[in-house]
Amino acid sequence: GDALSDDRTREIARDAGAKVVDGGSPAEGRNAGASVAKAPLLLFLDADVRMRRGFLKRTIEEFYERDLVAATCQVKPLSPLSTDRILHNFDNLFIRLAQDSDPNAPGYCIFATKAVFDRVGGFDETLKVAEDHNFVKRAAEHGRFRLLTSAKILVDVRRFDKEGRIGYAIKNVRISVYRALQGEIKNDNDFVEYEFGDYSEDDVSGSKKALRKLEKGILKLDKAATELDKKLFQDAHGADVRQR
Repeated sequence: GDALSDDRTREIARDAGAKVVDGGSPAEGRNAGASVAKAPLLLFLDADVRMRRGFLKRTIEEFYERDLVAATCQVKPLSPLSTDRILHNFDNLFIRLAQDSDPNAPGYCIFATKAVFDRVGGFDETLKVAEDHNFVKRAAEHGRFRLLTSAKILVDVRRFDKEGRIGYAIKNVRISVYRALQGEIKNDNDFVEYEFGDYSEDDVSGSKKALRKLEKGILKLDKAATELDKKLFQDAHGADVRQR
């Protein structure tokens, strides 16, 4: 599903043999795509992701071998920073630990059988956020949900750059606590701000500005450490070559 993009997305997709349907919100776009899909297994992805060669073959084989009705996969950030790897590895761990008690599957990668998708009525289009987690939780009531481990999907960190890593993490914790205590966040709930498809950097002030300043300091140290590691590796590698 395409939310009326004004670039060449539709043209490129059609040239690649894809069927393009009108989207809207994430839930609306996914439901629209699923409505015209004919395969017994559906895969929902975000615009931020890239798949390595062999990703589909390995994950689909694992999905059927484990007799699942829904699944997600491990994620790896498209970033050299240790900070981003730690945050994404924490997400992987959280999903693994909660896959029985509270199934979660961020929208960057959701597998589901067409049968269970139709049975639960797809994604709830009335939700403002967490429609992906809500969907797999309902799907898991009709079969097994698991985190696939055979391959990782690569994810762009542009939302981190927009909202700030600390701010993004705090927002997700607030959403999780709210959902656990009061239920899903509907479209008319102002508890959390969500800008679908807007990745321009926010103008911030007050406490958010202080958090951004702290984060910039952390990332500056992270980048310096990354460059030092790279230099030490290159120097060691060069010395090894010279010795040979």
